[in-house]
Amino acid sequence: MTGKPRPWYRWRNVALTLTAVVLLFAVWAFLETLAVYRAEPNTILDTQSALRRLFERSAGVPAAEAEEAWVELVSAFDTVDEVALEMNARFATNEFTPRDEYDNELDYSRVLAGPTLPAELGPERLAVGLLRQRGAFDRLQMLSERGPALQPPARRGPIPMSYVIARLSSARSLAMARAASMRLAAAEGDFEEATAAFDGLLALARTLALQPYLYSYLTAAAIEALALGEMRYGLAEFDFDGLACARLLTTLDRHDETSPTVEHALEAERVYIHDWVQWAYSDDGEGDGYLVAVPELASGFAVPSEQSFAAAALSRFFFGSRTEILTLMDDLIDRLIAISKKLPAERIELLETEAQFMDGLTRRYLVVALTLGALDRFVQGDSIRMLRRAGARTMVALELYRASHGRYPDSLDRLAPAILPDPPSDPLHGLPLGYRLLIDDPHGRPYLLYSVG
Repeated sequence: MTGKPRPWYRWRNVALTLTAVVLLFAVWAFLETLAVYRAEPNTILDTQSALRRLFERSAGVPAAEAEEAWVELVSAFDTVDEVALEMNARFATNEFTPRDEYDNELDYSRVLAGPTLPAELGPERLAVGLLRQRGAFDRLQMLSERGPALQPPARRGPIPMSYVIARLSSARSLAMARAASMRLAAAEGDFEEATAAFDGLLALARTLALQPYLYSYLTAAAIEALALGEMRYGLAEFDFDGLACARLLTTLDRHDETSPTVEHALEAERVYIHDWVQWAYSDDGEGDGYLVAVPELASGFAVPSEQSFAAAALSRFFFGSRTEILTLMDDLIDRLIAISKKLPAERIELLETEAQFMDGLTRRYLVVALTLGALDRFVQGDSIRMLRRAGARTMVALELYRASHGRYPDSLDRLAPAILPDPPSDPLHGLPLGYRLLIDDPHGRPYLLYSVG
């Protein structure tokens, strides 16, 4: 007599089956983690060639020629640093009349601080004279006449932040010194020197904007804003003659035609990120892979690059793969480039959508959030740059009209076609800029030039 067959799903069989499944999964997970742990980054992308090609497309100048010009620019950077050290050493020996204890050092911003030049500007005046005497300003003029310079390639390996920003501090100091010389020249009625200083500032801004790094582009935008702000101040406070205004307008038009767009900076960031990925991710032979090292990013994000087994497990199962990350990054940059080509007024809602997209990224895409999280604000900030340029160009045209007619026009339409080819428009939305004459303005302004929206 046989007993009733026992079902296969008795607790012991179920336990054995589950144990086998768990063991198989553990073995699979171990092997997958081991593969990531043993993997090495795949570094086949020739980043420096890609960056050179990007520069040549934007600048229209051979990279080799531009790299030679960089040597002259570095000489100007070194000169401004040497003069600063020399002047501060003179402060230490009490050579100059003591100033405020917190301001007893060379500070070009003192020249630009207000409507009147303080009497105690001896150190700054002397420093400006030394820079002119030692040729620093002439080298800026060279950039305007011969074309932009290109920083030579970094060493083989992931491009470090220290390389990207190595000369930007010196560039800012040189820009402040040249802006100070522009103010001093305008105050003395030397408008030829003032317009030359303006030209040199925009040439420096253009060269930095053409460097294939986002940090350089941001520094260039700050220097351009400094130049345009100083030009607007000069037009309002000093009696620039018609010849000087004509030079300013020519300089603005020339640099506006040759300055790179936001697309250039975004494409540079794309190349930079692809370079970082090739040093950080492995490659399985089919274009995919996992995070195996974390070299320094230009944004300052870095973690220890030594790979551990636990880090390999996180990379394999919790972070996005190489294909996922690059696809996400490329799609985001493509969308931002498309947005940057629209009128600024049209960008706002689109960029808000992109900001929400970035905020919604999970921890799986942490690398994307850390590297590209501020690009939407960068594109939006370009709207301000466009407005500054349009406003500065219109102000110069108004001064040219006044020099010819003895008064300001009653409408911006009067500026075309004698001074401008077309009446100035508002870059924010393409409609005309706001403009009206003022009578008995309490601040002494002859007119109001404004943007709506």
